[in-house]
Amino acid sequence: MSAPTHPVAAVPDRLFADDAREERWRARFTATRMSRPTWARDAPDRNVYTSNATGTIEVYAWDRATDTHRQVTDRRAGTHLATLPPDGESIWWFADTEGDEFGHWVTEAFAGRTRAQWWAVFEGTDACVAPVWSLLEATTDRHNRERGVFVEVDGRVQPAAAPRFSVTPGAVGRVPAVGEHSTEIRAELGL
Repeated sequence: MSAPTHPVAAVPDRLFADDAREERWRARFTATRMSRPTWARDAPDRNVYTSNATGTIEVYAWDRATDTHRQVTDRRAGTHLATLPPDGESIWWFADTEGDEFGHWVTEAFAGRTRAQWWAVFEGTDACVAPVWSLLEATTDRHNRERGVFVEVDGRVQPAAAPRFSVTPGAVGRVPAVGEHSTEIRAELGL
């Protein structure tokens, strides 16, 4: 017995002749969505919510007393879980690994600042503070450039040898091509 076949439904390019009506219809599927806010039990003016306003689900803080909203997270795979402790002084959000269920909880002050704002506070001071850079950002950081933290070998930027000794300085060799040592590795493994 074979499975029944169903006719293929024709999907029109447009549903309405009127452009304004068509635009309103299509906007339904691209409208910003947001979760219900989660309030701090002892600080009801402070809450967090998630929204897809940036294209991915991210966490936002809303201070109702000042009617200010700020985006708390900005992650490639988005951030879906966030909550507030009873006092509302901090935000807890779950930093999973690229959208899976593995990760850790992160906490930050409710009032929060961006990385650039914190960096501006400490730039030029003798405080031992540094931003957390992506690898690309780290290669262009002024301090890293001055200290020679990264070197270019065969047209590829990579970390310099570490630690550095005055008598026996380390050196970075060339970057092997993809698969260059595959035969030797397979032979060592008996494959």
